[in-house]
Amino acid sequence: DSRTHASAPEVAPMSGRLRKHRSKHERGGEDRPRTGQLLQSASVNGLMMDFPLTLPAIFRHAERVFPGREVVTRRPDRSLHRYTVGDFAFRTRRLAAALEGLGVRPGDRVATLGWNHYRHLEAYFAVPMTGAVLHTLNLRLHPDELAFIVEDAGDAVVLVDESLLPLWEKIAARVR
Repeated sequence: DSRTHASAPEVAPMSGRLRKHRSKHERGGEDRPRTGQLLQSASVNGLMMDFPLTLPAIFRHAERVFPGREVVTRRPDRSLHRYTVGDFAFRTRRLAAALEGLGVRPGDRVATLGWNHYRHLEAYFAVPMTGAVLHTLNLRLHPDELAFIVEDAGDAVVLVDESLLPLWEKIAARVR
């Protein structure tokens, strides 16, 4: 690989002022755990997460707790689209199943070329739910740049907003 990688910056030693501040607290009798010690306090244990805070976990929570809440987005034609979180969840699960039906597997990259509206929101959650990686394309880039990015990323699937099909047609012939 001919790419140049910057080396990690060196970490500067802690300043004396910070050391004095820390030792002042220790001398003040505060019972603070030192680095590496476990926090044994009941108040802290109640604040710990029982599961990783991932998009699929956020999705399941919203689906369970807010199924009737309204989601409002603006379409490319500037009109509003309204539906409920329950409808969003149903459509998102259908998209995830469709992606898996296309052969998308965990670790694959799925690109989106679309505006920021309800369909992109669905893709934003559906792709990680399949274990794939969401790769949002910047629709303001030149078609040559987009073609290079899609090819370099090795996107397995590209989801294209209908209004952006003319842009995609300029790119599609250049990618595998």
